Amino acid sequence: MCQTNSLVPKKLKGRIAIIILSALALISMILSCAENFLFHNYIHDVNIYSYELTLRSQSIFDVLFVILLLSPYILTFLYSLVFYKKQKSFFLMSMVFCLLAVFYFIVYFNTVGAIGSQLISFALFTRIIITLIRVLFLLLGAFSILGLFRRFSKVILLFVIFANFILDSIAFVCYYEPIIFYMENYLSVYTLSSFCNIIGSIFFHVALLIFAIRNKITTKDNP
Repeated sequence: MCQTNSLVPKKLKGRIAIIILSALALISMILSCAENFLFHNYIHDVNIYSYELTLRSQSIFDVLFVILLLSPYILTFLYSLVFYKKQKSFFLMSMVFCLLAVFYFIVYFNTVGAIGSQLISFALFTRIIITLIRVLFLLLGAFSILGLFRRFSKVILLFVIFANFILDSIAFVCYYEPIIFYMENYLSVYTLSSFCNIIGSIFFHVALLIFAIRNKITTKDNP
């Protein structure tokens, strides 16, 4: 007789590593949000050129966007810290991938909306394509955690994590070209945010890989 396992792992393998990495990822991503709230205001006074750190004005949509950005990292940390023992806790990890998909879907529309009548550069076109692919992959990852692909769930999840990290790296090259200039000339909020974004992405994807490799990704137990 088959019994349904309520998506509750008896033990989260690699839990300590996942907690540490997800915490570091969350801290890094919080720091990466600095450019959403601060900027260097250019000041020209006679022959003196300087930059003043200034607080950005924020709308409710800006704040919600930051909350959406941080939500997957918060959920991953909370899952590994507390909720992994709860009933149907794998749905929480599935939500991590869904929230990431929603975030990149919004980024896609923001990118398309910002184009307007401008000519699409190769970097911008690459950004649009990468964003759409990431949305599809992340939804695939969410479904695989729920065991919809049965014996192939773990393979698909690992593929999605690896692919998303590679696309993240490609996106960084396409989006953050000015970072080299900033790093060579002066330390700015933009440099700090970009660096923390890279570090946070690495910590986060390694945590997801440990979760996927060390634990059983399925919804049912065999009799």
